[in-house]
Amino acid sequence: MHRASTRLRSIRVLSAFVLRVPRWVSIALVVAVSVALSVGGVLAALSTSGDVSPRLFAQSLAIAVIVPTLVAGPVSAVIVELVHALRDEHVGALEAAQRDELTGLPNRRRTLELARRELEHARRAGRPYSVALVDLDDFKAANDRHGHATGDALLRATARACRQTLDGHGVAGRWGGEEFLVLLPGADAQSAAELMERLRGSIADCGVALAGGARIACTASIGVATLRGGPVRDAAANDPDADATIERLVAAADRRMYEAKANGKNRVAAGAPTARRASG
Repeated sequence: MHRASTRLRSIRVLSAFVLRVPRWVSIALVVAVSVALSVGGVLAALSTSGDVSPRLFAQSLAIAVIVPTLVAGPVSAVIVELVHALRDEHVGALEAAQRDELTGLPNRRRTLELARRELEHARRAGRPYSVALVDLDDFKAANDRHGHATGDALLRATARACRQTLDGHGVAGRWGGEEFLVLLPGADAQSAAELMERLRGSIADCGVALAGGARIACTASIGVATLRGGPVRDAAANDPDADATIERLVAAADRRMYEAKANGKNRVAAGAPTARRASG
């Protein structure tokens, strides 16, 4: 068991090294080690053979250099390419697992991870942190009337509107169904509400084409919740309250979103900022 664990650690160290250096460096090192071991073995064998003619000595050394070079070069190139391909496949699988297949946005799990990380950064810097819950109005009716393909197109159009409107000022994730959660690190209540008002207008304008040339669009009701910035006594990265804080923020944004729907839909509702509770 211990030997297997040691071998596994060795493989991980070698793989990490191969991935950090240029491919040609890895191949050259493998060839150099192979040649060195081969030459060392030949010299050890010749030293025990008594008198060896200079010609035989030279031939033996030439074989000790040429054969491992011819064998180790192509083999190591294949192994190095395989290691890189496995890394790329692993990275691709991780990215796919973190993204919503339909919209290309971060999925719910990834959105929560981002929310926790950004909240911790905001706490360290004493900056405000806002979240917004975006819910498409009457989406189910449009989906039932025009079909799931149209509903999917509306969701993709909404995702595009989120990316274009946020443009580096925040991150939108697919929260579930026709809901999207927008993370706005550093945004206070006013700036978050203003940005979400622009997003609301963008969503209303991003309709999709129907058969026959007609277009259909969805409006959105958006609720915004903000955590005020300011110093805290303990801003440790492993703050156990981070998840609870995010949960409270999302719940507050959800309440605001339902207020927007109750007041006529296609609007933004932003409540008073939530006070930051000092931890520790």
